Formats: sequence, C-alpha cells, structure tokens
Amino acid sequence: MREYNGFSDKERDRVGRQQAKAIRNGEIPAPHRCELCLASPGPEKMQIHNEDYARAFGDMHPICLTCHRALHNRFTNPSRWLARLAEIRSFRKEPAEPLGIYWWERLEMEESQLPILNPAHPRFGAAQSDL
Repeated sequence: MREYNGFSDKERDRVGRQQAKAIRNGEIPAPHRCELCLASPGPEKMQIHNEDYARAFGDMHPICLTCHRALHNRFTNPSRWLARLAEIRSFRKEPAEPLGIYWWERLEMEESQLPILNPAHPRFGAAQSDL
C-alpha cells in the first residue's frame, strides 16, 4: 500500500483495520455490492475504498476487487480504468448522483492532480515528523 490523497500507507492501513473490526463486530454491514459495477462477487472479492481517510466511516465506498484495482491503477494504467468506466456506463441505467455523475467519474486521472485531503500532509507545510 502506498500514499493516496496525502494519507500515508500507515494511515490507510489503520483505517482499513478500523473498518474491518467494525464489520466483524456487526457495527457496519459487510460490503456485498459494488457501487461501480453493481456486482455482488462474494465477500472475499469485496473491499472498501476511501478517498478521505480522515473520515474513516464517512467516506466508505464498497467496491469489488476488479473495480478497486482499476481505480487505484488509473495513474499507471489509465486505459484499464477508462475501459472499466466505459463498461460500467454501458449497463448502468439508474439516475446518477445530483450532479449528473457518480463520485467515481469525478476522480482525477493524474496523480499530481489529486486533492490532498490530509491537512497534516507536507504539501500543507506540516513537518515530516508531525505525520
């Protein structure tokens, strides 16, 4: 795991452990249906995606492993992500979110353009030792 949106691999891992514990304890439901492709591939192939790890339980998106890999690899393999988006758009029929697009369609394609959501990130001036 590596940094994403200004959150370190340790921060991301911590949130993942918190979410997994909450699922095991029955505090939140286990993900069962992918928000992107609408598949229900079974619990072993479902994950939770976060854009903002500061909101561990306020920014949870259940997605299948296939969509999750394509989403995170969009910087190094944009054609895979774009092909996945085209495939998803071809069969989604329900209305989109209020803006007319889904959250996953608003994601940046260039890693350098990611919004840094972590105010402790060095790009906000925090010292590396503060992280």
